[in-house]
Amino acid sequence: MTFLTYWNGGAGVMFCINTPASMEKNLITTLEKEDPTPLDARDPFAMYIPLMDEIVKLYDESVWSIRDVLRRIEKIREFENMDILNLQYESDFSEFQEIMRHSIHIGEVLSVSTKNIGEMRQCREDLLRLFHPEARQDSAADNKPRVWDKTDQRMKLHAQIFGNLKHRQESNHERLRTEISLAYNLGAQRDSKVLKADSKAMKTVASLTMVYLPATFVSAIFSMSFFNFSPADGDKPERWTHSSKWWLFLVGAAAATAVTVLVWYILQNIEPKDVVKDLVSKDWWKDLPKRWEDRFKRMRQKNGNNVKAAEA
Repeated sequence: MTFLTYWNGGAGVMFCINTPASMEKNLITTLEKEDPTPLDARDPFAMYIPLMDEIVKLYDESVWSIRDVLRRIEKIREFENMDILNLQYESDFSEFQEIMRHSIHIGEVLSVSTKNIGEMRQCREDLLRLFHPEARQDSAADNKPRVWDKTDQRMKLHAQIFGNLKHRQESNHERLRTEISLAYNLGAQRDSKVLKADSKAMKTVASLTMVYLPATFVSAIFSMSFFNFSPADGDKPERWTHSSKWWLFLVGAAAATAVTVLVWYILQNIEPKDVVKDLVSKDWWKDLPKRWEDRFKRMRQKNGNNVKAAEA
């Protein structure tokens, strides 16, 4: 909203730009009805009084609308036995972010409004002292209150209301930050429970593997063609024979194990993009041992820093 005023000493004009339709309607109604204490047109800031009344209503509605949304979120958390609502509460961070954004904006507007009305009061005092010095003198004859004080009292009241709304906005902001922190912690707690259940399942799988893997390994060895068992047949006794080339199995298994461990070590200590870069390069064989040695050093240093950071 933007407000432009013009005052020529006895009358004033105000232009209200980008104001809500409800504010425009209420302001016109306020100006048209009879006021037992009419505004003094000689006061250049008197025209701000009905405007400030409507602005206060808008600010009050904005601040308490944030409170209503925040209270709805707090009520969701109170359904402790309703998993669906709890899940919605813990995961809906986008709504929290939108409320936080509006809360920050309202706080900014209230701070600026409080500062502006203070500067307006000071500017008014300077103008009255310059153009109407008699306005600051009491009339001892009729003992009437100074007409110029009416505007100042209303502006002072508006400043107090802005300050009170600012306190309410700060309270809403702190409550919202508490709800965001709580939602994050509840989500982390839920994820921790899920990971704990997954860990228990993996532990069970690992235990079963330890039970069945040795037997599977032994049965796989004896089922190879290197070994042959012939049951008894008539006069022929049962026979257990093995090939003289059974050592080929040991060599092949040892080589496959070594290659697997080497590949795992390389992938753990060297970035995959570096390996791809070497493969597609035309001169990949040049200084290859030195390059890989440097990469191993960098990866070991990086892993060491990650361990220290985790311990810290």
